[in-house]
Amino acid sequence: MPPPFSTNTIVGRNRTNIVIASVARTPIAKFCGSFQGLRAPELASIAIRGALSKLKVDNDILISEAIMGNVVSAGQGQAPTRQAVLGSGLPESTVCTTVNKVCASGMKSVMLASQTLHYNSGGGGAILAGG
Repeated sequence: MPPPFSTNTIVGRNRTNIVIASVARTPIAKFCGSFQGLRAPELASIAIRGALSKLKVDNDILISEAIMGNVVSAGQGQAPTRQAVLGSGLPESTVCTTVNKVCASGMKSVMLASQTLHYNSGGGGAILAGG
């Protein structure tokens, strides 16, 4: 069973297109294997930092929102997405949502991020999505 959080994507919008700006993932490990000492939000924080480090921008990109999938949240504490975002160093002002969908919660998170950017008429901006 792969970890509940495994990939993170930064979805951004320029004036005309919604694009995936960066991608990162944690390595795959077996159930009760090398990651057993880490909780899902801790793994997600590592992947978030990895995705942020790959961005090729001169100034800080403003990630206004994070949408993450986490299916088995028992024992993870409240708001696993919030824990991951704060653990990665993003600001407390980041809006956080956790998607609990048994199949493809990470993909649904990316879809929700894309829809949010599409309907946000302000243009620009970035959303962290994954799971």
